[in-house]
Amino acid sequence: HLLESVFLKLTLADKIYIQSSNNLICHVNSNNIHGENIVIKAAKKLQNYLGINAGARITIEKNIPIGAGLGGGSANAALVLQLL
Repeated sequence: HLLESVFLKLTLADKIYIQSSNNLICHVNSNNIHGENIVIKAAKKLQNYLGINAGARITIEKNIPIGAGLGGGSANAALVLQLL
């Protein structure tokens, strides 16, 4: 089937801040995320891989709409892994 795509440069961006902490905590737009979002899953995998117990307080100012298919969650997880 034929596929047509349109690409548009967007100025949307999430902001991520990380501080050391005893626990692994993620806040998105001032809300505690108790479940397993992709950022927490990635951070826990890194903890297990490195065999460390150090935690982090991850704060995300979300501007990219959740579920919009723009790759915001995946990009955030990748950046968090780099920063940790």
